Amino acid sequence: MSKLFVCGDTHGLHDIGKLDYFAKTGGKDLTKEDYVVVLGDWGGYWGGTPGGEREQSIVNRYYAYPWTTLIIDGNHDNHVRLQAMKQIDMFGGKVSEVVENVYYLRRGHVFNIGGKGVFVMGGGYSIDKDWRVPGESWWHQEIPNDEEFEFANSNLKAIDYKPDYVFTHSPPRSIIDMLARDEMTVRLTPNLQWKAKFEDGCSIGLQRIYDILKFKEWHCGHMHVDLALEVENGEKLYLHYNNQPHRVF
Repeated sequence: MSKLFVCGDTHGLHDIGKLDYFAKTGGKDLTKEDYVVVLGDWGGYWGGTPGGEREQSIVNRYYAYPWTTLIIDGNHDNHVRLQAMKQIDMFGGKVSEVVENVYYLRRGHVFNIGGKGVFVMGGGYSIDKDWRVPGESWWHQEIPNDEEFEFANSNLKAIDYKPDYVFTHSPPRSIIDMLARDEMTVRLTPNLQWKAKFEDGCSIGLQRIYDILKFKEWHCGHMHVDLALEVENGEKLYLHYNNQPHRVF
């Protein structure tokens, strides 16, 4: 039976060390039938020349891992390139192939992975976009549009709004606000309060979904903190960043 793990942002090679370490320790016996999901800000497609030395070094690193990597998009990803990639059928939804063992899970689908229903919604808000270059280090498509949220809602409605797992980059808005009010969490990640100042369309859209979903676990990145929260009725929400990949099933 396939195993599935999730990890936080990797930002190209900047935060990929957790995967390198995992490949030598807990993940060394995984196979291509097992999965590690990067919860946004993969960063393999970014600025620079498509297929250039930087990009190829990142893709080669992922290709060498013993497992199959699944990525969702965050805010620090080249959304134009990701959205333009050829779509193929996989896990009962639409994905795009980076290389034969690295796949981009497209927004709004409910995938069947290992017999589990997994809802995926990428995207996130860049609080630093004023210091970035449009088309090189920032893309407005980082915020899912109304059509994408409507597509997501239709797929969730088809399963009575009850996926087993939810994978997003950004947390819902209420979670961001809660983190920004928690003194201990803010001491770990001081910019949480700064992030909470921005009313972004991604976390607000995810909040509307969060308010009607029933799920076992929700996993996200983006906030640069590692936390496990019990939210409602035994449901759990995890934020991932520096920790080793977390086994989901």
